[in-house]
Amino acid sequence: MVHPDGLVAGSAGDLYIADVGRDQIFERLPSGKYRLVAGSGRRGFSGDGGPAARAEIDLLWSSGLALANNGTLYISDSGNGRVRAVAPDGIICTVAGDGKGGAGMVLRSMPALKASLGEVAGLAIGPDDDLYIAAGNVVKLTPGGNLQSVAGNNAPFACGTAFCNPASEPDFRNPGGLAFDASGDLFVSTWSYGLYEVTPLDKLDYLGQERGDDGAPEALAGAPGGAVLEANHAGLFRLTTGAQGKVVHTTVIALGPGDPTGPLDRALGANNIFVDDYGVAAGPDGMVYADTNTGNAWTNVSALVEVTPGGAVRALWKSANAASR
Repeated sequence: MVHPDGLVAGSAGDLYIADVGRDQIFERLPSGKYRLVAGSGRRGFSGDGGPAARAEIDLLWSSGLALANNGTLYISDSGNGRVRAVAPDGIICTVAGDGKGGAGMVLRSMPALKASLGEVAGLAIGPDDDLYIAAGNVVKLTPGGNLQSVAGNNAPFACGTAFCNPASEPDFRNPGGLAFDASGDLFVSTWSYGLYEVTPLDKLDYLGQERGDDGAPEALAGAPGGAVLEANHAGLFRLTTGAQGKVVHTTVIALGPGDPTGPLDRALGANNIFVDDYGVAAGPDGMVYADTNTGNAWTNVSALVEVTPGGAVRALWKSANAASR
């Protein structure tokens, strides 16, 4: 690998990894070996209807992953403005996006393959087993092949930036990370640092100002037991909604700035930083996976780590001088 970013855990102890440095998707097997899932390593767009490992894809820092209950792996082919699916038999196809860029907003409902999604970001499988997509707003892919607007401002402009108060706004734009909790509430992180919660009854709550990788949205992932995992510059957290809808942050492992030149496992436990955009996932056995970011102001360490339920940290992959794009 060159730079692991988007992550999603399987049900058998495996982990899917979007390597934005290679434009490829890998599966880390329980044995510790890696299997190529998608991407020839040549950046571009090709291969629909054929083996995913021979297809050209274009991954960006925003590229997310989602794994459906039937084993289908969904990929934010962000550089191509599309969402692509790898079936259990290894065949890849486009399921959403026309590849023409655009603002990425779906106003109400439209055919998924005719939607101009722009730079697709986070993905999540909802309680209804539909695929939810973060583009200009949050949309979901229906079994009939349409995209339906779920949340997010449908107007060309919104106040959701660092220069105004998102709490005073009725909605947001440019979502990043997506994750569902046990009650079916959808958590959304945005590029304006805001964290939002959307209930099944379409009630939208602004949960506060958050900050991820040098200003990018924090990573979110659903976790066993119904909580939502959050990774940002301050560490790893579990999010739950308490009394009066107040979000509760529970520390999984706290990390802070420090010297990244020492032994990596020690640094990750005490001296390093989790600041990546989308690199967090939870396994069914309670394991938490996250990746650190390179190219920020504090460290040049890039690593994929595993955190046990007891809080022990182990580096699954590491690179002291990872490439940047």
